[in-house]
Amino acid sequence: MDRQLTNIQMKEAVQRGYTQAVQGGASCCAPSTLVTLEQKKAKLTHVLGYAAEDLEKLPEAAVASAFGCGNPLAFSGVQPGQVVLDIGSGAGIDCLLAAQKVGPTGCVIGLDMTPAMLARAVRAIPRPDCWQRVERPPDSVQALN
Repeated sequence: MDRQLTNIQMKEAVQRGYTQAVQGGASCCAPSTLVTLEQKKAKLTHVLGYAAEDLEKLPEAAVASAFGCGNPLAFSGVQPGQVVLDIGSGAGIDCLLAAQKVGPTGCVIGLDMTPAMLARAVRAIPRPDCWQRVERPPDSVQALN
């Protein structure tokens, strides 16, 4: 019997997986056994390519909540004044790093399909100065279909 998932079933399965990762502390890409902020920072710098000095500029809650699989800004060439769209923005560290690059004349839009991940991002990034440049429209990933 052919057992293909419908688009809706696939989206629901992905949302369940990310929600479980958010609630359980695992990564989207691999189970996480990292228990301290320093261990998380070591993974982000040595494995995923983030610069330690960039991570030091971010709120600790955002770094601790990161689920990334790589640093998309490492080779992006983002410039001041640009608009950056981060699809699958998760807990928001890439949005925060992009906001620093685009500056006050630019804009960063973070999209994620998982309400639990968006809630984590809101908790992890409580600084109003960042939210002026980082937008997170709710349920916006589904609207892209």
